[in-house]
Amino acid sequence: MFDWLRKYGRITNSSEFIPQIDGLRFFSIITVMIFHLNSTLSSNWGLSRIEDSYELLGGGDTMLDFGWWLRRLDLGVKVFFAISGFVLALPLIKRYLARDPFESLSKYYRRRLFRIEPPFLVSLLVFSLVYIFHKAPVLSDVIPTFISTLGYSHVLIFGYPSPINPVTWSLETEAQFYLLFPYLFLFIFAYRNNAWLTMSFLLLMIGTLYIRGLFLFENNEHFNLSILFYISHFCAGILFAWLYLRYKFLFWRKRFVWDITTLIAVVGLFYFYKPQDRVLNNIMFNLSMLALFFGVFKGFVTSRICSEPIVFVIGGMCYSLYLLHLGAYHLFTPFILPYLHSLGYSWSLFAMSLTVLPLTLFVGTLFYLAIERPTMDEKWFRKLKFYFRKKQKKQIESN
Repeated sequence: MFDWLRKYGRITNSSEFIPQIDGLRFFSIITVMIFHLNSTLSSNWGLSRIEDSYELLGGGDTMLDFGWWLRRLDLGVKVFFAISGFVLALPLIKRYLARDPFESLSKYYRRRLFRIEPPFLVSLLVFSLVYIFHKAPVLSDVIPTFISTLGYSHVLIFGYPSPINPVTWSLETEAQFYLLFPYLFLFIFAYRNNAWLTMSFLLLMIGTLYIRGLFLFENNEHFNLSILFYISHFCAGILFAWLYLRYKFLFWRKRFVWDITTLIAVVGLFYFYKPQDRVLNNIMFNLSMLALFFGVFKGFVTSRICSEPIVFVIGGMCYSLYLLHLGAYHLFTPFILPYLHSLGYSWSLFAMSLTVLPLTLFVGTLFYLAIERPTMDEKWFRKLKFYFRKKQKKQIESN
């Protein structure tokens, strides 16, 4: 039914397309978008705390309450971190296993910059203009905010997410991971034996969970959203990439039992996500994340779902959707909410999921097709320069 969507999938610079990864991206972006849909409604509803919205939805104390699940939907960001660990580690582990030379650091950093920066810069410029127009802040406050957001360092400097686009806090964490990853990889795979690999993963995951608990205890706002806080999630993705390539025979056959594993893993993610200051919860959360990856890759039904064009295309658009969704919510909600207020909070949230959410998907799709997808081609900058040179040459010849 949606086969025509295939041509709009993400552009990959390698020969291997893994639909399961975009399926996981789909899960991550949808959970985050629903979470922020409720937070947007609660702020426009006039609630002083988002926790009050869970009470209006029937409570959030037990797993039988809708609010219990809703308040945990931001866990999709942590799944994004694990996906990033997997995606970045995959090509390097391939070279490591084949004993091929690694690409230079300059090429690695250049590829990441040219991939993530164009959509981020365009969205930041748009949101900055909106921020200046609506908030009318003092210019001396805007410039440091803009520069620190552009440099992926707003939380590190100010201790709170950028007011221009608050969701960029996780992109700052991702950028820190991109910078650190080559050295992290060299540490994990410094020696070619399983004992060292096991010890390095344990050191990183358990050690960083200790640091995470320490920062939570001390309430260190500048580092609570940094790579030091979330590195265990990235490491879970790196570990799965190693298992996926080193033990390929594990992924040859797909079985229904792994679909059940997927369901159990999702429940585990939600159950162990909070409270986040418990080391045991974080260990079980990461184990649930690994189980989710295994279930999605090895499950008969889940693999087929991930291979559906509508799933992997929306999953492939996750970066555009993530950048724009909160701003789009705040744009559309004030126009729609007056017609919904009489329905009550629960029905208003449901109505927004049928109106604001699809409108946001549409805006994100346009941005993806116009800005992000063309820059997925690692040669986009070279092609753009060639285009302008060709155009300039034609103008000179015509004159």
